[in-house]
Amino acid sequence: METRLTFLSLFTVCFCVGICLVRFVRASFLLLYTLTWILLVFSFMFTPHLWIFRKKDKNEFNKGAGFLKHKNSIWLLLILAVFLGGLFLSNTYILPYPHIRNFTFYKSEPVVIRGVVASFPQIKANFSSFILSAQELTWAGKIYPVCGKVKVKIFRKEDIAYADQLTLEGRLFRPYQGKNSNYSYRDYLENQGIYSILTVSKNRPIKYLGKSRVNVFKYLAYKIREKGLIFLSNNLKPTQAGIFSAMILGERSRVPLRIRRLFVQTGTVHILAISGLHVGVIAFILDLFLKVLRLRRRARYLTIIFLLILYCLLTGARPSVIRATIMAIVLLASFLLSRETQILHSLSQAALVILVLNPRQLFNLSFQLSFISVISIVCLSPLIRRSFDADYHGYSARIATDKSVDIRKKNLWTSAIKRFLSSAFSVSFAVWLGLLPFIAYYFKIISPVTILANLVVVPYLALVIALGFSLLFVGMAIPPWAPVFAAPANLSIVVLIQIVKFFNKIPWAYFYL
Repeated sequence: METRLTFLSLFTVCFCVGICLVRFVRASFLLLYTLTWILLVFSFMFTPHLWIFRKKDKNEFNKGAGFLKHKNSIWLLLILAVFLGGLFLSNTYILPYPHIRNFTFYKSEPVVIRGVVASFPQIKANFSSFILSAQELTWAGKIYPVCGKVKVKIFRKEDIAYADQLTLEGRLFRPYQGKNSNYSYRDYLENQGIYSILTVSKNRPIKYLGKSRVNVFKYLAYKIREKGLIFLSNNLKPTQAGIFSAMILGERSRVPLRIRRLFVQTGTVHILAISGLHVGVIAFILDLFLKVLRLRRRARYLTIIFLLILYCLLTGARPSVIRATIMAIVLLASFLLSRETQILHSLSQAALVILVLNPRQLFNLSFQLSFISVISIVCLSPLIRRSFDADYHGYSARIATDKSVDIRKKNLWTSAIKRFLSSAFSVSFAVWLGLLPFIAYYFKIISPVTILANLVVVPYLALVIALGFSLLFVGMAIPPWAPVFAAPANLSIVVLIQIVKFFNKIPWAYFYL
């Protein structure tokens, strides 16, 4: 297990190195393609020979002759991972001729685009936005078949749904590239495969051409999400509904700006994004519910895996959700197969899946923060906790030699509390330390209070999420019971905001660079 774990982690790191090299060096696709095939052939030639050799003579392998072959094979595969990463990224820069990017300029005359809504629309009082999968472009009196995704912005409220076929008229242009900023909106969109923006003014007509064929599971997830957002808006106060929409359904646009600023300043903004804690709570709730239905363990875990995948689609399949979902699936699969699992092993699998599907996610801030936080917990937290070990072991020794029953029980409780606090502090400090350079670079802020705030906010967050999911599950299934569950859910968000405000008012809680 340790050998496979180490190799998979190294393979993932090398894959990321290849992506970075191509991003900043811009190597030729043909060169990468040729070298990748050469290395792939050599890998097939030497690696099988290694395993045959190991089976025939394990002693010889351990003495040294076989070790050199094993070492060379590993290096060959790791170099292959570098070229594979570069090849995958280089391939994303190659666009077909009819791609909408080739018809997009910095300024253009009005154009007409026909396509299909490919995302969950964000609809506000005077603004609507969504991703359109383009199919046809009419420009200067000529019709061109096109492909690719377009970010559409309509300057009015429009009743648009996922999978609608539309004909839109507006101005098509490339995303604006900001100056003197570490954040680039153009890079953010291009990492999602979006190279064009279409703006539609208030008085421009929109033609609805019906529904297109869609992925059934994706369409179901979008419909559930739409009903969930409406349900939260109808049963909670606006601020509470916006925060629960972000925590549970991944809709962060409804969080008020002043509340978002509070969370950013205290370093607790991560709780507004769906992560491993959210996925873990929903898996636990599903497991309890299915146990009540007396499902066997195998059927129960398979059902949870299916529902977690549906939940991932429902929340928009962001990198943090995909990472948490894959790690949960690997954990459940290990229970089904009676196999041991490792965090770095499943984390590497999650990273490889995301980067193979879209290697540009490596440069996505959400991807970076999500994976760095978990790596910090796994690698840095044990090192930080070692400073508490000497005192803890000495304390445990005194407890073991204490003959008084009352004092012994008191010491056991004190020891458990110390162990919990040292573990919680180690995790909080490790995450803050790991994310510090990223937060300082992207947001120009340093929040020392984050370490203390997360000690309180993160454990409390589990209760908030459980109340939110209970409100959705029970309230939507039995509407008359919705007010009963809405009251504690409302109160939990009020308390959460007050906790964040308390830490925000501490002197030197944060400072901007």
